[in-house]
Amino acid sequence: MNDDKMKEIIQEVVAKHGILIGLDDPIMVLHTINEMLLRDSAANQMELLNKFKEELENISHRLNEDAKEKAGRILGAALTASQETMAKNMREGAEVVAGILRLEFKAVLTTIRTTKRIAIMNIVAASITILAAAMVLWGTI
Repeated sequence: MNDDKMKEIIQEVVAKHGILIGLDDPIMVLHTINEMLLRDSAANQMELLNKFKEELENISHRLNEDAKEKAGRILGAALTASQETMAKNMREGAEVVAGILRLEFKAVLTTIRTTKRIAIMNIVAASITILAAAMVLWGTI
């Protein structure tokens, strides 16, 4: 401690208590020891505070990494669920389209069969008509 500070303390003691003390007074020695202890304590507390701050930063970093990892897992699960839902919806849509196509093909086949029968009946009718015309022509000869 500098001499000016010590003189200021001595003046304060004289002013408040009316007791004159010198620089070599035991109370001043105690004051110097107390001040040294306070400096050491402040340095130790600062060191502890820096360690605590470092520990908090490490914890914050770990929490941040954990949060990123959990978010990645959640996003991965959501993506997988979304893909599965899309695949399911596509399968269901394909089944619906396939069912509609089956019905349409059945309707077309039924129409083709009906048309084929009508065509055969027309051929038979035309053949009968030709045969009848030939018989009429044969009979007139």
